[in-house]
Amino acid sequence: AASSSLHAVQYAYPQTEEASPSNSYTPTGATTNVQAVDEGSPSNDGDFISTNTGGDAIEFNLTDTLTDPGVDTGHIVRARAMSDKNGTLMTLGLYEGGSLIAVSGSLTANNGSWAPVSFTVPSAAITNYNDLRIRVVASNAGRNRTISVSWLELEVPDAVVLTAPTV
Repeated sequence: AASSSLHAVQYAYPQTEEASPSNSYTPTGATTNVQAVDEGSPSNDGDFISTNTGGDAIEFNLTDTLTDPGVDTGHIVRARAMSDKNGTLMTLGLYEGGSLIAVSGSLTANNGSWAPVSFTVPSAAITNYNDLRIRVVASNAGRNRTISVSWLELEVPDAVVLTAPTV
C-alpha cells in the first residue's frame, strides 16, 4: 500500500488588481494598491490601502504559484486591517475567476491598531489554482468611518505526496 505525507503549506499573495467599478481604495506608502498589500509577511503596516466608502470592493488576482493540494479543506484567507471607529466591518471573499468560492461573515477591523482578520473556507471546490482572487469589501465604511488593509494572503495545504512503501 502507498503511504502519504503532508508537507508544509502554500501561500499566495496579491499579484495584480482586478478591475472593479466600485473601487475607491487608495494606497498609502506605496504607488499601487497591489504594492500596498502584497508582502510575504504581515510585518509592514507602513503601506496599506484604505477607503471611507461603504460597500466599496477591491479584488486582487493572486500569484499563480499554488499547486492543487487535492483536498477542499484547510484554505484560509487572511488580512491585517484597522479602522478609525469602533464597529467598522469588512468581508473577505475567495473567488476562482469571477465565481465566488466562499465569503467570510462580517469581520471587525480593530479601532486604531492593526490586527489580523481571517476566515477558513468551509469547502473549496477549486479547479484552477492559477485563477484565484481575494475580494475585500468595506461593509459599513463611510458615515465618517475608514477601513484600511495592509496585507492579504491565501494559505492552502501543500499537495499530498505519495511515496512508495519501504520494504
